[in-house]
Amino acid sequence: MGQWTSRRVARLRRTDEGWEVDGADRNGRWYPCDHLPAVSSLEEALTVLDDPRQAFWG
Repeated sequence: MGQWTSRRVARLRRTDEGWEVDGADRNGRWYPCDHLPAVSSLEEALTVLDDPRQAFWG
């Protein structure tokens, strides 16, 4: 059986403006994704992460 691995891809943060998305650089450090607007619900933020145009998964 394979071993679990982990990789930092994206992080959701709750701010006064709403949910914001951070990305991870190749060293695992977080940076704000300023090109993505804050959204009001967690469901909307998860939709942003699933959007292939944002390139979090490939």
